[in-house]
Amino acid sequence: CQPWCFVDKDLCQNPDVEESKLELTNPKLGISYLACDMPAVTPQYPTEAECPWNYDFTANPCECLQKTFAAETLEERGFMRDYGHYCAAWEDGDCASHSCGNYTDCRQMWPAEDKGAWCCQPWCFVDKDLCQNPDVEESKLELTNPKLGISYLACDMPAVTPQYPTEAECPWNYDFTANPCECLQKTFAAETLEERGFMRDYGHYCAAWEDGDCASHSCGNYTDCRQMWPAEDKGAWCCQPWCFV
Repeated sequence: CQPWCFVDKDLCQNPDVEESKLELTNPKLGISYLACDMPAVTPQYPTEAECPWNYDFTANPCECLQKTFAAETLEERGFMRDYGHYCAAWEDGDCASHSCGNYTDCRQMWPAEDKGAWCCQPWCFVDKDLCQNPDVEESKLELTNPKLGISYLACDMPAVTPQYPTEAECPWNYDFTANPCECLQKTFAAETLEERGFMRDYGHYCAAWEDGDCASHSCGNYTDCRQMWPAEDKGAWCCQPWCFV
């Protein structure tokens, strides 16, 4: 349960640098936990008992399970790989607030369903056998995982009346003609982008897509200006945020 990242194992002098156990071929990649420590701060890592991978959801049966259906199956259906994993309005089309698949909003994800404000309300998967929230229901995806139930109440803050957007305000129904220079929240076909080494949501929202900072936005196999645009002159533009309009 400790944070880490890949570093250049030939250059990084952290004493904890080690090779990945994945046994895949990349001679430069080394794992370092020390690389993720804040300077001059002793990190407070969770104990094994506190760590999410060993978390006892029976103690809080209506917390988000941090689980979903098989990622490959979700992708085949055009859904995001972490659909329902945590509290988010997964059907609202707001890909700056959560991940998106090839389908991004209510109209695409649920074409046969009546649309409404529910498209813009946050929810997550809970244990439908243990959670007693009155709104728990099975997913309409009809995929096999008997434990997964949807709950909107699981994502409400205690003692707070949630302020959900109205149907007119919801991003999935957003009128871009009224603000023609706002990010379109659209990009090229995800498969085409991936084939070229780009991130699937390239240009979808405001980000410095070519800066190589994969903590601030998603990355593909190519992460920065040098890899993404080898024939172009490099400059400050590589680190400036932009989006498709």
